[in-house]
Amino acid sequence: MRKKGLSMYQTQKLTYLFDSLYAVNNICFWHYTKDWELLDTNCPWINEVRNFFFDSKDDALKTYASNSTMPILYPDRLCLTWAIQPYIVDDNLDSFYVLGPFLNSSVSEINFKRLLDDWHMSISSQHRMMEVQKEIPVIPYSLFLQSVRMLYYTLYGKTPGNLTTTSFPTLNPLSSKNTLAPTKKNGSTAHDITITEHSSYAMECAMLKHVETGNIHYQDELQNTELSADNYLVGLMSPGDIVRQEKDEIIVFVALITRAAIRGGMDPDEAYSLSDYYIQQIESPDCTDLNNIMDIHFLAYDTFIHRVHEIQLQGKEYSPFVNDCIALIHRNIYEKITLEDLAEALGYSTYYLSSQFKKQTGQSIGDYMTDLRIEKAKEMLTYNNISLTDLSAKLHFSTPSYFSSVFKKRTGLPPSAYVQSLSKPASSSQP
Repeated sequence: MRKKGLSMYQTQKLTYLFDSLYAVNNICFWHYTKDWELLDTNCPWINEVRNFFFDSKDDALKTYASNSTMPILYPDRLCLTWAIQPYIVDDNLDSFYVLGPFLNSSVSEINFKRLLDDWHMSISSQHRMMEVQKEIPVIPYSLFLQSVRMLYYTLYGKTPGNLTTTSFPTLNPLSSKNTLAPTKKNGSTAHDITITEHSSYAMECAMLKHVETGNIHYQDELQNTELSADNYLVGLMSPGDIVRQEKDEIIVFVALITRAAIRGGMDPDEAYSLSDYYIQQIESPDCTDLNNIMDIHFLAYDTFIHRVHEIQLQGKEYSPFVNDCIALIHRNIYEKITLEDLAEALGYSTYYLSSQFKKQTGQSIGDYMTDLRIEKAKEMLTYNNISLTDLSAKLHFSTPSYFSSVFKKRTGLPPSAYVQSLSKPASSSQP
């Protein structure tokens, strides 16, 4: 039977998609009405896992879905993760499609049983869930997000944009109000920032760079960058204990951003004191669930960045509107922005804005934007495998050859030579 609002072709594609996801990666689908009545599923453990999924009220979901078609990430109390995809027909919420559950890292039987104990389940029910846990897929986020993208495309005929863990609205099942996690203007939430994979060195370098430079617009840039920390399974420091694993990861991350902040000009004593504070918060006996841990993770990162930003602003006596202009340029560095756009957004004439900017900074707005774009190009060439064509288009240079000439003028090397120089080991003198 054809589903409401879907063509026969879409229905066939959905059927094929769900069959493929389950056959290849063991990812289940669920289809609910807007009032959460189950319409269809291919999950073999319906009764075992539904209670954990429904450990939240649906009010927040309905409110969110009435304003957005974007999927929602939902980690439940059992550390199982789901994706909830609202389906909108004629501007009205029709139903919900759900993918999951899955695990991003393996959980030992001992620690899984500890999680089950919190539910006061009968021995027979716990035994059944222990069997089900062995069948729940353990897959990297990138694979799961790819599945969510395909579902979105099948329903709406378009892609959901640059969907990563840094742009995935998250439903917090542990909140007493069961609200969606606070969404920032780029769509990211307080549960988004994670640097845990062994193969995410590029992402790590990019995020530490934001701390070192005090870049308070890091969310806009992480949203636009091609870097991703979602590509591999998480390396295990505490095998089987997912909460301890997350704590260990974040303690390492806090140590890294502490050193980055010191490189950015933060006083070492202040930096280490702030580091101690956040590590103590993570190790607090009250910090026992993933959502609280990730809140601390985000807060530590954001706090260090803003502290370095404040320090670096000291001694730079720019007028407020020049600071606003600089902030606007940074937020829109991946957009095609002109002097006229800046002047209109700030409410000044182009002449006054450009003359005051050069007087206070010593650079024209055009030169400042070009220098910033070249710095971004250097980062992308360092951390990404990106072609000159894609790079020049992303940074709004008219042609790859023009980008190459500007890059060489600013750095002394053409892009290809710059990339080659990165792979050369540093020379060391013999004693």
